[in-house]
Amino acid sequence: MDYTLKRPKFLPIIFIATVAMYYSVTLQSDFAFLSTALIGSAITLTLFGTEGFNKLYSKMVAPIWFPIFMAVINDVFVGLVAALEKTSTNNSDLFTSSAILGVREIHSFWDTFWYIVEFMFSAVNEELFILPVLLAGYVFFKKSQVAWYASSLVTGIIFALLHFAVYPLSAWTIVALAGSRMIMNETFRLTESIYGPMIMHFVIDSVVLASILL
Repeated sequence: MDYTLKRPKFLPIIFIATVAMYYSVTLQSDFAFLSTALIGSAITLTLFGTEGFNKLYSKMVAPIWFPIFMAVINDVFVGLVAALEKTSTNNSDLFTSSAILGVREIHSFWDTFWYIVEFMFSAVNEELFILPVLLAGYVFFKKSQVAWYASSLVTGIIFALLHFAVYPLSAWTIVALAGSRMIMNETFRLTESIYGPMIMHFVIDSVVLASILL
């Protein structure tokens, strides 16, 4: 992937942005979900310029079914981790999202509709935030294979930590969420477009939401 850091001296903003994101998520305000997309877009434009920003939205080099296939791979992985967690701890609640269960507490049609929109938008805003962080590490460390997977692991851990507002803190949830993020990162690498992990993320969230609502 041919990305170039236009302003490497601004790399510390990633740390600041991550801290800001964490507090934004914990506030859980009505429009907190939009801050993720805005912060991520600002990071991309600052570090990679408009050329890098536009490249992020390139047409996928893989067929449309590929991110859907990767979503299935992800669900198999998370299912295995959940099974191991239940076997070792006899606790099956660590993967229960309070954000999803909150839908059951809403009775107004429009409140439910807005809640679903916010939840499904995570397929957009989380990719807008995570991918520029991933690319920054990859490019800064000379675009090597080690740099890619090290950056992927770091973003996986960041992704997991940002979800502890809705998931219980445990080693199992870190493994599941970080691993899930790394699978999305691979989808991005293989499709060479933000649309790949966005589609994958949307499919995953749709299945989870459907299992609660139906």
